[in-house]
Amino acid sequence: MTAGASATIHGVVYEWNTFQPLENVIVNVNSTPVQSMVGKYGTYSFNLPEGNYKISASYYEDSSLIYYAEDFVNITDEGSYVLDLLLFPDYSQSKSSINGSSSSSSSNQSISFQNATAVQSNFISVDTILITILILLVLFFLLRHSTGKKTTLSAERHQAVKQEKAEEKVILIPKPVQFTVSPESIKTGSQEFEETESEETDPTELIVAEPDNMGSNTLDVIPKGPIPADLQEILDIIRAQGGRMTQKDLRSKLKYSEGKVSLMLFDLEKRGMIQKFKRGRGNVILLVEQDQRS
Repeated sequence: MTAGASATIHGVVYEWNTFQPLENVIVNVNSTPVQSMVGKYGTYSFNLPEGNYKISASYYEDSSLIYYAEDFVNITDEGSYVLDLLLFPDYSQSKSSINGSSSSSSSNQSISFQNATAVQSNFISVDTILITILILLVLFFLLRHSTGKKTTLSAERHQAVKQEKAEEKVILIPKPVQFTVSPESIKTGSQEFEETESEETDPTELIVAEPDNMGSNTLDVIPKGPIPADLQEILDIIRAQGGRMTQKDLRSKLKYSEGKVSLMLFDLEKRGMIQKFKRGRGNVILLVEQDQRS
């Protein structure tokens, strides 16, 4: 192209923090061929034909790029174009120098990070194991305490049942019934005996006799001494009922077990204070007054 078809582009290159023109700045333009110049007092100027161009500016200190800037311009006709550039620090050069100088430090940091991660994971594993062991110990003691408590309650219940059965243990022996009162007087008695007569008679039913630890020869021995309070209670209940009542009704008025009531009646019968005989499925208790005993 001829000189008449070209345009002039010029401007000033400033430092980014002081906004002062920089000396000895190298300015380039990607024309054909490429043009380059060192701007004195930070100024530059190029003659370019029409077209799109990139203008770049570089500032060096000790062969190291310190500042850099670039911009684009579109020349469409002849004339003068002004394009000022503001140079900023070249971070790409800093990054390359940093990458070159700190490659070993970064590798050391990565190794240190990996070691720290491994140590931390080891601590986490140890903490997890300790927590798991603690939870297992707590569960073990809870289960042991619960099992021991259940065993103790079961043993106490078994002992109580065994003791109650021992108290109620009696010997069933046949014994003929002796009437000291005529059957006619019994028939003319209270309505309680009339109801008893309607019950079915079980000839195989036996009366309650003394426990195992009593000898056979003690049946004829009459206990001596004052009457205990529990035996006197039975006598008072029978006397309040007119001197006769069934053993079932008597047991319902007492707080003792069936076995103990049977033993108490046996004791009173040995003392000659009551008489007991079979009526149907149960026993009828008759109170023997003092004159009858004498």
